[in-house]
Amino acid sequence: MALVSEFLGQLSLNVGSCEPKYPTVVPAFDFDPDKDAARIETAIKTKGKRDISD
Repeated sequence: MALVSEFLGQLSLNVGSCEPKYPTVVPAFDFDPDKDAARIETAIKTKGKRDISD
C-alpha cells in the first residue's frame, strides 16, 4: 500500500495549465478519400475470411 501511496504522491495533474501553442491536429498532405474508402471497403468485405494454403 505504501508503494501505491508513493506513486500517487508523485503524480500531478496539470489540467489546462499547458495549452499547446500550435494545432494538435493537422491535415495529411497525401490524403485521398476515395483510396481510403476503397481500402476500408476491402477490409470490411474480407473480414473473417482466411486463405488457407499449404
